[in-house]
Amino acid sequence: MNAGDFHKLNAYILRTTGMNIPDSNVSTVENFIKKHLEDRSLDLSSYLNLLEGDPVERDLFFNSITINETYFFREEKQFRALRDFFIPSWNREGGPPLQLWSASCSSGEEPLSLYALFEKFSRRPFALSASDISGRMLDLFNAGLYRYSAFRNDGAELRDLLDKAIDIREEKGFSVKRDVLDSIGKMQLNVFSDRFDLLPDMDLIFLRNTLIYMSPDNKKKIISRLAGKLKEGGVLFLSVSETALISDPGLKLEEWNGVYFFRKKKVNLPEKENLPVIPPSGKKSGTGVGLPDLPDGDLALCRRINRYRGQGKICPPEESGLVCRYVYLASLVEKQFLEEAGKYLTDNREDLSRYGGVFHFYSGYLAYSKGLNAEAASRFRTALGTCSALWPAGYYLLRSGGTDLGNEERSGILKTVLEQIRRYIEADRYDFQFLLEGFNARYFELICSRELEQLASGRV
Repeated sequence: MNAGDFHKLNAYILRTTGMNIPDSNVSTVENFIKKHLEDRSLDLSSYLNLLEGDPVERDLFFNSITINETYFFREEKQFRALRDFFIPSWNREGGPPLQLWSASCSSGEEPLSLYALFEKFSRRPFALSASDISGRMLDLFNAGLYRYSAFRNDGAELRDLLDKAIDIREEKGFSVKRDVLDSIGKMQLNVFSDRFDLLPDMDLIFLRNTLIYMSPDNKKKIISRLAGKLKEGGVLFLSVSETALISDPGLKLEEWNGVYFFRKKKVNLPEKENLPVIPPSGKKSGTGVGLPDLPDGDLALCRRINRYRGQGKICPPEESGLVCRYVYLASLVEKQFLEEAGKYLTDNREDLSRYGGVFHFYSGYLAYSKGLNAEAASRFRTALGTCSALWPAGYYLLRSGGTDLGNEERSGILKTVLEQIRRYIEADRYDFQFLLEGFNARYFELICSRELEQLASGRV
C-alpha cells in the first residue's frame, strides 16, 4: 500500500473510531485491505465509500484493526479492589440495583469476570451491560465458548469464582451457561462516536486497553463522554498503563491499596462538547483598547490558535477578533464540519486571508477533502510560498499532487518536509497540532519516511 492510501485509510479509522492503527497490526490491516480490494475490484476510495454505507462490511473491517487480546480477571488487583473495597461499600449503602458497564468487552472475558465477582459478593442486585465495536467479538461472547488459555497467572486467585457460571467442561475448553450469558446486556457500540442513550447512568465503568491506541485529543473526548455517563460518585477503571495519561475536570483520580481509579465529582458534565461561539463580526481585530496585537505572521498565529485549542477551543473575549475567527474555523475542521468550514472561510475571506499561509492551507485542505486535487495542490503551494516552515502544507501537497509531481520534485518535497518534521519533534513543538487531523507529528514522520523509501526503491 502506498503512503497516500495508507494515510487515507488511517484518516478514515481515526475519524470513525478515534484509533490509530497499532504498529503490531499494520501488516494485518494492509493484507486485509489488499484482499478486499482485489476481491471486489475496487480502489481504496471506493472501498471507503462502501464502508460508510455497509454495516456488515464495516464490521469486518473494524474487526481487522482491533487487537482482541483479553483473558479472565485481567489486572487482578482491580478485581480485588472491587471485592474488598467497592462492593462492601456499595453493600453498606444499599439502594437500587447497581449499574455496571464493560465498555470494550471483546469476546466477553471481562464482563463474565465482573458477573462472577458481583454474583458472589454483592448483596445488591446488579445489571451488567457489555459493548464492543466489533459485532464478531459480540457473537463470540454470545456463543460462550472458551479455551482454558483464557485463564492466566494474572487472575489465578479469582478464577474459581467462575465455576458457577460454567456449563460444560471439555478437554480443551468450556462453555458458559446460557442463563448467565443472557443476563448480560450486549450491544455493538463505538465509544468514540455512538450515542449512549440506551444505557442508564452507571455506578461502574470498565474501559481497559482501548485508549492506548488513541491520540491525546480522542482520549479526552472518550473520557469526557464516559464521565457524562457515570452517576455522581461512580467509578471508572482504565488499565494500569492508561490511568497515568488521563485527566478530566469531572473526574478525580483516587487510590486504594495501590489501585488507581477515577471517581465522578459532584458536577454535571455535558455529554457533548460545544463549539465555541462564533466571534462577533463587528469586533475589530487587534484595534480596540486593551486588545492584544495581531500575531506577527503565520507561525505566531498557529501558536496562538493551538494555545486556545488546548483550552477547550474557546477564544477568550480579550483576544483579537481575527484570531477568534481562526479558532472557530479550526474547531469546525477538526470536527469535520467541512461544508460549514468552507462557507465560513468564504464569508470571512477578506480578514482571514491576511495570514496567507494558514488561509491557503485551509482552502487547500477543504478542496482536498472534496477530491479537487489540482486546486488543493495549488493552494498548498501558495501556503508554502507564504510560510515555508508550514510543513503540513508540504505534506498535503504530496497527497493532493499525486502523479502530477515528478519523482525528483516529490523526493525534494519529501526530504524537506521530513527534515522539518524531525526538527519540530526534536524541539517538542505542538504549533501545528490543530492542522494534523488528530494525528501527531511522529505519524507524519513515519508516512514520509516510508514514502521516501518506496520512491528510492521505485515502488511509487
